[in-house]
This record gives sequence, structure tokens and C-alpha cells, in this order.
Amino acid sequence: MVKLKSESEVFKMKATGIVRRIDDLGRIMIPKEIRRTLRIKDGDPFEIFIEDGGVFYKKYSPMGELKDFAQTYADSLYKTTGNVCIITDRDSIIVVSGMSKKEFLDKPVSSKLERIMDDREKLFTNTESINIIEEQITNFHSMIVYPIISEGDAVGSVILAENKTNIDFGAVEGKLIENAVIFLGKRIEE
Repeated sequence: MVKLKSESEVFKMKATGIVRRIDDLGRIMIPKEIRRTLRIKDGDPFEIFIEDGGVFYKKYSPMGELKDFAQTYADSLYKTTGNVCIITDRDSIIVVSGMSKKEFLDKPVSSKLERIMDDREKLFTNTESINIIEEQITNFHSMIVYPIISEGDAVGSVILAENKTNIDFGAVEGKLIENAVIFLGKRIEE
């Protein structure tokens, strides 16, 4: 019987030409260039996979574990507000509702969005265009961004966006997003 792998199980392997030895404590150092390219920081969690005689490490995303649930939540926010809803983990877009997914889904988040999460700041804007991903085509001129906090760490964000200018997101939209980030943060902790 042949086992078919889902998209999330498929590893895109690329040889780097770098060889490292295991030290006496069982550690392997990941080169700085690879850490920078993959946005790996001190303390980042990793999942370990064993397959076909190989050991594979993958950066762990607690939000990735909630992808189906997050999609349902984003769809609900889109239907409730009529605005695009995007949910991210620390590194990439994991869920999109209300627009074409191929422009955003699985793309790395922009450095600006990463700073918003790092600083745990909430952003309300109706004039400034902020890139959610670096190579963004669609410009959102009105948006709300809230970081998702779980056990004191920023693990992602929920974004409500509109590509029209001067859309006044108010207290209702703010409360909806606040509820979403609290709920998702609690789900991760369970």
C-alpha cells in the first residue's frame, strides 16, 4: 500500500553543501546564513521528524496546529464584517478569507508585521498602506492588526483589512479582533 503525503508533510529538500558534526552533548549547530534565511531565532521551537533513515527538523508553529480552526474563525469574521481577514503565525500567512488566497497564503510576513508582533502593538490605520508580506500586490489602506499572545509569547496575528481608504474601523471591529486573538491564544494553550 502506498501512503500519499499531504502538502504539509512534503519536505522540499535542497542540499546546502554544509556539513556539521554532532558535539558531545548531541547538538548540531545551524549555520548563521541558514538561520537568517529561515528566520530562526534563539529559543524558536522545532519539530523533529524521522523518515527513510533521515532526521528532519521543521520550525514549529503552534498556529499551524490550529489552521482548520483558524480558517473557520476567519471565514466567520469575514462574513460578519465584510472585510478581508488574514491570520498569521510568526513567520507566514496561514489563513485568508474574503479574497484570493494565492497572493498571500504561505507567504512570509513582512518585516513591518513582524515588528508589530514583536512589539505586541495593536495597529489601527485608515490611511497608511502597510505590507503584510514583502512582495504585496494588493494594498490595504485600512486595517486592524492585533498580535496573538499565548503564554506570554507573540505567536501570530489577526488582521482585518480593506483596500479602500478612510474606512473607519471602530470599536466593534476592534472588539471582534480582540476576541479572536484572545480565543486563538487560549486554544493554543490547551
